[in-house]
Amino acid sequence: MAINTTLNVHANTLRLLDDACALTGMRRGRIISMLIHRSMHDMTTRIRIGRSVQYQARDHKENWHIIHVRLSEDDADYLKDLRNVLKESDSLIIAKAARLFLSDIIKQATQGMRCDNYRFSNYVLSRIEEDGLIAWKIYWGYPKNPETALRL
Repeated sequence: MAINTTLNVHANTLRLLDDACALTGMRRGRIISMLIHRSMHDMTTRIRIGRSVQYQARDHKENWHIIHVRLSEDDADYLKDLRNVLKESDSLIIAKAARLFLSDIIKQATQGMRCDNYRFSNYVLSRIEEDGLIAWKIYWGYPKNPETALRL
Protein backbone atom coordinates (compact mmCIF):
# COMPACT_ATOMS: atom_id res chain seq x y z
CA MET A 1 0.00 0.00 0.00
CA ALA A 2 1.29 3.45 -0.88
CA ILE A 3 1.40 6.32 1.58
CA ASN A 4 0.60 9.85 0.44
CA THR A 5 2.62 12.51 2.21
CA THR A 6 3.96 16.01 1.71
CA LEU A 7 7.42 17.51 1.85
CA ASN A 8 8.28 21.18 2.27
CA VAL A 9 11.17 21.69 -0.13
CA HIS A 10 13.21 24.71 -1.08
CA ALA A 11 12.86 26.05 -4.62
CA ASN A 12 16.47 25.04 -5.41
CA THR A 13 15.82 21.43 -4.42
CA LEU A 14 12.53 21.40 -6.31
CA ARG A 15 14.33 22.66 -9.42
CA LEU A 16 16.91 19.85 -9.10
CA LEU A 17 14.14 17.25 -8.72
CA ASP A 18 12.14 18.60 -11.65
CA ASP A 19 15.23 18.75 -13.87
CA ALA A 20 15.99 15.13 -12.98
CA CYS A 21 12.41 14.15 -13.84
CA ALA A 22 12.64 15.89 -17.20
CA LEU A 23 16.00 14.32 -18.06
CA THR A 24 15.21 10.78 -16.93
CA GLY A 25 11.48 10.52 -17.60
CA MET A 26 10.96 9.29 -14.04
CA ARG A 27 8.29 10.54 -11.70
CA ARG A 28 9.25 12.73 -8.73
CA GLY A 29 8.21 10.10 -6.18
CA ARG A 30 10.46 7.51 -7.82
CA ILE A 31 13.43 9.85 -7.75
CA ILE A 32 12.77 10.76 -4.12
CA SER A 33 12.58 7.05 -3.29
CA MET A 34 15.95 6.52 -4.96
CA LEU A 35 17.40 9.43 -2.98
CA ILE A 36 16.11 7.91 0.27
CA HIS A 37 17.76 4.58 -0.53
CA ARG A 38 21.07 6.15 -1.43
CA SER A 39 20.97 8.21 1.77
CA MET A 40 20.52 5.02 3.75
CA HIS A 41 23.72 3.60 2.31
CA ASP A 42 25.65 6.82 2.84
CA MET A 43 24.56 7.75 6.34
CA THR A 44 27.30 6.23 8.49
CA THR A 45 29.25 9.45 8.90
CA ARG A 46 26.15 11.54 9.60
CA ILE A 47 24.59 9.67 12.55
CA ARG A 48 23.67 12.04 15.38
CA ILE A 49 22.57 11.01 18.84
CA GLY A 50 21.32 13.26 21.60
CA ARG A 51 20.54 16.25 19.39
CA SER A 52 17.38 17.87 18.20
CA VAL A 53 16.27 17.56 14.59
CA GLN A 54 18.15 19.87 12.22
CA TYR A 55 16.13 21.76 9.62
CA GLN A 56 17.10 23.63 6.48
CA ALA A 57 18.20 27.24 6.75
CA ARG A 58 15.42 29.81 6.86
CA ASP A 59 14.52 31.62 3.68
CA HIS A 60 11.70 33.75 2.31
CA LYS A 61 8.32 32.05 2.31
CA GLU A 62 8.01 32.19 -1.48
CA ASN A 63 11.12 29.99 -1.81
CA TRP A 64 9.41 27.04 -0.13
CA HIS A 65 7.05 24.66 -1.88
CA ILE A 66 4.91 21.85 -0.55
CA ILE A 67 5.09 18.83 -2.82
CA HIS A 68 2.88 15.77 -2.67
CA VAL A 69 4.68 12.46 -2.78
CA ARG A 70 3.42 8.89 -2.88
CA LEU A 71 5.85 6.51 -1.15
CA SER A 72 5.67 2.80 -0.55
CA GLU A 73 5.13 1.80 3.07
CA ASP A 74 8.75 0.67 3.28
CA ASP A 75 10.08 3.93 1.84
CA ALA A 76 7.97 5.95 4.27
CA ASP A 77 9.39 3.86 7.14
CA TYR A 78 12.93 4.25 5.78
CA LEU A 79 12.53 8.04 5.67
CA LYS A 80 11.15 8.06 9.22
CA ASP A 81 14.13 6.00 10.39
CA LEU A 82 16.57 8.32 8.61
CA ARG A 83 14.97 11.29 10.33
CA ASN A 84 15.43 9.61 13.72
CA VAL A 85 18.99 8.43 13.13
CA LEU A 86 20.36 11.43 11.24
CA LYS A 87 18.37 13.95 13.30
CA GLU A 88 17.46 15.84 10.13
CA SER A 89 14.09 16.85 8.73
CA ASP A 90 12.67 14.89 5.82
CA SER A 91 13.18 17.84 3.50
CA LEU A 92 16.80 18.33 4.61
CA ILE A 93 17.52 14.64 3.98
CA ILE A 94 16.05 14.96 0.48
CA ALA A 95 17.87 18.26 -0.18
CA LYS A 96 21.25 16.82 0.82
CA ALA A 97 20.63 13.62 -1.14
CA ALA A 98 19.60 15.59 -4.24
CA ARG A 99 22.90 17.44 -4.20
CA LEU A 100 24.92 14.30 -3.54
CA PHE A 101 23.23 11.72 -5.76
CA LEU A 102 21.05 13.26 -8.48
CA SER A 103 23.84 13.70 -11.01
CA ASP A 104 24.70 10.00 -10.68
CA ILE A 105 21.03 8.98 -11.01
CA ILE A 106 20.65 11.16 -14.12
CA LYS A 107 23.87 9.84 -15.63
CA GLN A 108 22.88 6.22 -15.10
CA ALA A 109 19.34 6.75 -16.38
CA THR A 110 20.42 8.60 -19.52
CA GLN A 111 23.01 5.94 -20.32
CA GLY A 112 20.38 3.22 -20.03
CA MET A 113 21.96 1.75 -16.92
CA ARG A 114 19.95 0.47 -14.00
CA CYS A 115 20.11 3.47 -11.71
CA ASP A 116 18.37 2.08 -8.65
CA ASN A 117 20.87 -0.49 -7.49
CA TYR A 118 20.31 0.42 -3.83
CA ARG A 119 16.85 -1.13 -3.55
CA PHE A 120 15.79 -2.89 -0.40
CA SER A 121 13.03 -5.42 -0.25
CA ASN A 122 11.16 -5.66 3.01
CA TYR A 123 11.28 -3.70 6.19
CA VAL A 124 11.48 -5.61 9.44
CA LEU A 125 11.25 -4.22 12.97
CA SER A 126 12.18 -6.69 15.69
CA ARG A 127 11.73 -6.22 19.46
CA ILE A 128 14.12 -8.00 21.82
CA GLU A 129 13.90 -8.02 25.59
CA GLU A 130 16.86 -9.13 27.69
CA ASP A 131 17.66 -8.50 31.35
CA GLY A 132 14.80 -6.03 31.62
CA LEU A 133 16.08 -3.98 28.68
CA ILE A 134 14.19 -3.52 25.44
CA ALA A 135 16.11 -3.30 22.16
CA TRP A 136 14.76 -2.72 18.68
CA LYS A 137 16.46 -4.00 15.55
CA ILE A 138 15.59 -2.36 12.28
CA TYR A 139 16.26 -4.31 9.10
CA TRP A 140 16.30 -2.42 5.84
CA GLY A 141 15.91 -5.53 3.76
CA TYR A 142 15.50 -9.12 4.88
CA PRO A 143 18.20 -10.81 7.00
CA LYS A 144 20.01 -13.77 5.44
CA ASN A 145 19.25 -15.94 8.48
CA PRO A 146 15.88 -14.73 9.74
CA GLU A 147 15.57 -17.57 12.26
CA THR A 148 18.54 -16.31 14.26
CA ALA A 149 18.33 -12.60 13.47
CA LEU A 150 14.67 -12.24 14.35
CA ARG A 151 14.58 -14.84 17.14
CA LEU A 152 11.35 -16.36 15.89
